[in-house]
Amino acid sequence: MNGHKSEAIVLFLGSRSYPKPDPARLIERFGETEGLDLVAYAQGVLTELFKVLPNWEIDDLSAATQRAVAVVAENHPELAPAALAALRWSYSFSYK
Repeated sequence: MNGHKSEAIVLFLGSRSYPKPDPARLIERFGETEGLDLVAYAQGVLTELFKVLPNWEIDDLSAATQRAVAVVAENHPELAPAALAALRWSYSFSYK
């Protein structure tokens, strides 16, 4: 599972014009057992990401997004740049 965490984040969020988490993509790609473990992992990472709330008094969307992703990157050094980019996309899209 560890080697698939970054791929799981990217697949979980999808590649549409907006992020849309979909557990089925992970189960299809990794099988039911590992897929469900990766769904739980991805959901946990997203929960961590969105716990970092923007402070609109000092942040613009870009700064708030960078700060939230930096917190996740520090907590999850296993995540590759593509996964962090997907998290940036999800966070910024949610606060547009």
